[in-house]
Amino acid sequence: MFKAQQHRVVPGGKEVTPGQIFVTNERIILETSSMLGIKKDYIDLPYSDIMSLELKKNVFSSEIILQSRFQGEIHMKALGKKEAQEAERLINERRSNPGFSRPDNNNKRDR
Repeated sequence: MFKAQQHRVVPGGKEVTPGQIFVTNERIILETSSMLGIKKDYIDLPYSDIMSLELKKNVFSSEIILQSRFQGEIHMKALGKKEAQEAERLINERRSNPGFSRPDNNNKRDR
């Protein structure tokens, strides 16, 4: 699992409650906070629902734009440049190899 967090001080970042992106074996989870961190919203995106991925590099940070089949365009702004590049690499890798990280249960036998 990979995790990246929005910067607090760069343009597009949140000073009090920065959002996070989690890249897991089966999906992407985006976390956004509001009301000074009291309320958190999560967006759960399986790789099969992601139609396109774009990485925009800005002067101070990067932005990931996901085009989802059911949720439209989703922006995650003010990510660190290295973290955004690593997230993009992992997402593209998992989108191109859907069975890449799933365990093989064929070798288990009941005794």
